[in-house]
Amino acid sequence: MGCFKQQYFYGFLVLILLIGKTYEVSLEEDLTLTYTQKLLLDKFKEIVNPALTHEYMKRDIYLIRWLRARNFNLMEAAQLLAQNLRWRQDESMDTILTEDWTDYENRFPYYLEGCDKEGRPVASVDVGSWDVRGQILAGKRDRIIRYFDKLIEEINTIVRHAQDRGENVTQYTLIFQMGNYNLIEQGCPSCLPVYFAMFNSYEAHYTGNVHKMILVNTPPIFQALLSLIRPLLSPLTRDALFIYGNNKAEWQSVLLEEMMPNQLAKSYGGNREQGFEPREVRLWKEFKCNVERPELQNSTSSTTPLTNITSQHLS
Repeated sequence: MGCFKQQYFYGFLVLILLIGKTYEVSLEEDLTLTYTQKLLLDKFKEIVNPALTHEYMKRDIYLIRWLRARNFNLMEAAQLLAQNLRWRQDESMDTILTEDWTDYENRFPYYLEGCDKEGRPVASVDVGSWDVRGQILAGKRDRIIRYFDKLIEEINTIVRHAQDRGENVTQYTLIFQMGNYNLIEQGCPSCLPVYFAMFNSYEAHYTGNVHKMILVNTPPIFQALLSLIRPLLSPLTRDALFIYGNNKAEWQSVLLEEMMPNQLAKSYGGNREQGFEPREVRLWKEFKCNVERPELQNSTSSTTPLTNITSQHLS
């Protein structure tokens, strides 16, 4: 019974756990390997390359994620990657962005805000408006879980496209708008298995991809629960979390330290009317942070994709 209660307690904080073992690092740290790590990466390539189905999977910056997720244990990392490849095939992840998500994008909004000062994409998720309980009652539990996978896949695809253009972009930042969060629609007991499924999916398939997660307008009940469980979290997870309450001036100031005003919606302290909707971003050939709206035309970029890792950096 104690374990059962503990599971429910953890469920209230599942949004925090969605980043799993991710930790905040600078771009320089993310692009740096020791000589020993470089040797392990080369060996890892030999093991997994025959099974990789896309060119982006053969990039060092992609492969290193799996090694870091398993502390550079070659066999465990290879097993984790193999499980991910099977999942992508079984769940048709290569075509998930072409599915019709109109109904969900209207009722479960998230936005591409722009990029931070190091060029990482920044996405915002309006958690307070997500009626997870309503989806469960409507028999759409699996659909809402798949929608979360689609959200993360979409942001990762934006990162990969930046890498195609030769940009040293490796991660992204998530902003969670916690206003209107309540225990009925988002923290109900029947919601908890959904949240755990989302958490497990991120850990298994997108581990290490989030740079920073910032929660704003976090209600007191959520902060109280967090203060109780924070000591139980790993140092890496604690370091990645930035929790702010209803002091708008405080958290807007923090966001503007990370991003320029023209990379944020007005609701977050920027000067854009709102972030970019996913359906809008998908119309663009590419997304660059130094423009307000990318042109709806073919890219003429001639930049070279990311090359392989040296013993010092991902170049």
